[in-house]
Amino acid sequence: MTAAAEPPRDSQRLFFALMPPAAVAERIATTADRLGLDGRRIETPRLHLTLVFLGAVESAALARFCTAADAIEAPAFTLVLDRLGAFEAPQIAWLGPSSPPQPLLDLAAALDKNTIRSIENRRFRPHVSVRRRAARVPAEQIEPIVWPVAHFSLLCSGEGGQPGAYRELRRWPLPRRRPAV
Repeated sequence: MTAAAEPPRDSQRLFFALMPPAAVAERIATTADRLGLDGRRIETPRLHLTLVFLGAVESAALARFCTAADAIEAPAFTLVLDRLGAFEAPQIAWLGPSSPPQPLLDLAAALDKNTIRSIENRRFRPHVSVRRRAARVPAEQIEPIVWPVAHFSLLCSGEGGQPGAYRELRRWPLPRRRPAV
């Protein structure tokens, strides 16, 4: 049996994400509670939508990822969470958009391309995880939660490349587009 490789001690577990404003995060948590979902509740301050998971990154590479994010030009947009769903294998219940807005898809693709570090290697499926170890969750429409997205963040999870508490390392504003005249 081969042991999993230990992340370097000077590494951080990083990911780019959208963090909802407090009122939106509270609405997400309240909606999940009202749906009567079982499983372990994800605490309101930890609610987020992952754009790109970077994994264990050595501290020396942090500046490179920030520079890559600096180069991204993306507008602010509105995200509507209107669907309950689940990932069965990891038993995660989530809320997500039935129709992801193009600026969200473009932002995630730009971050993935510019960082060249995404280890998920999967199709981007925007969602906010609300329960862990959830039993069968029916896919269904929910009362829409409107989320005005005005920034994205680089988050650190835990210490030494291991999962743990989230810490925002940096935030990038998404400018509002001016209406065409």
